[in-house]
Amino acid sequence: MTNKIDGLKAKLAQLTQLHADGTLSDAKFAEGKATLERQILDLVLAGTPPGTSAKAKPGTVAAPAQPESAAKPSALLLAGLTVAIVAIAGAGYLWKGTPVAPAGEAAQTASADGQAAPHSTTSEQIVAMTEKLAERLKQKPDDVEGWTMLARSYSVLGRHADALKAYKTASDLRKDDPSLLADYADSLAVNNDSNLEGEPMKLVQRALQLDPKNLKALYLAGTYDFNRKDYKG
Repeated sequence: MTNKIDGLKAKLAQLTQLHADGTLSDAKFAEGKATLERQILDLVLAGTPPGTSAKAKPGTVAAPAQPESAAKPSALLLAGLTVAIVAIAGAGYLWKGTPVAPAGEAAQTASADGQAAPHSTTSEQIVAMTEKLAERLKQKPDDVEGWTMLARSYSVLGRHADALKAYKTASDLRKDDPSLLADYADSLAVNNDSNLEGEPMKLVQRALQLDPKNLKALYLAGTYDFNRKDYKG
């Protein structure tokens, strides 16, 4: 399955390059991109059937399957959530964390073989993958990438209190990540009526000390100065 997803990602990269070069129209790019994202999500959601493993060659003994509960949160699951969140964000989710329902959620698009295929990423799919990731993190609570993706997923779903808890856990695990600090500051502000005063700005300043060019931290700092009418920054 990993090979299939890697292949679809490669096709998506090629499609993006063709669009950037002007070879592919906006309409064709949007159609093809939606189809590929849909196929990636389908593979992730399908997963690997329980109890299946690679077939052993004659005369060899197959290695026992590792229990899923002991595994690190699946890279496929994280990849699927990443694709889903990017797709939803492009369809109308705001920075402030307020979800906006994408228009034409049930729209259909033509797949490569000419068959109609759904291309929308529904909230139910995001919820399903998010809950699956949350369950896996109970078995692997030190996975910072998993907690970060869980936090972003909760934000997309409008579960801001849960997002804040997940960001705090991720930040505690990785204290010197400027991007994570900026996301944590953003989440704190969202949970405090979009107020960046106090702890959020401390996190923003710390992020900028680590990476003065961090775009989100710069944006939050600029927003803070604008709200204070400090137009000189």
